[in-house]
Amino acid sequence: MANDQGGGTPGGEESGGGPADDIQRQFNDAVGKLTGPGEPLIALGAILLVFVDVFGDIIFDEWGVVYEQLLAAWFVIGAVVLHRFQNSTLPVRYPLVLAVLGLAAGFVGVREIIGDLENSFFDRDSASIIFGLITWAGGVLMLLGAIQLWPSAKNG
Repeated sequence: MANDQGGGTPGGEESGGGPADDIQRQFNDAVGKLTGPGEPLIALGAILLVFVDVFGDIIFDEWGVVYEQLLAAWFVIGAVVLHRFQNSTLPVRYPLVLAVLGLAAGFVGVREIIGDLENSFFDRDSASIIFGLITWAGGVLMLLGAIQLWPSAKNG
């Protein structure tokens, strides 16, 4: 009867790990698939941009990501999922796709940072500042990752 209280299910505490451990293991496996110079940075930057769009713009209506950055982020996430998790071949070399999209999103992000700083960015409410800083981080990460990836992407 002790097992009827939820502790004896597979993946539960008695079997050495709960749902949180399963999620952690899946996350570690996913991150482990991101190899090579710059790929993890580009993927993380893309995830941050999509996060800000979903939470900052759609849910809280505080901060939005410019469409050029957002489109590049979605394409990066799609390319990573197809290449690393579905083992699909892309019509263009994978490193080149990531590098070009990372550079595009990064340069647009730098332009947005400059524009935000010129327009009194820090005079806004705290939620907008937080979402703005996350957006800046996403763009910069994508740019830095693309710069790291570019030498191997252009040489094939």
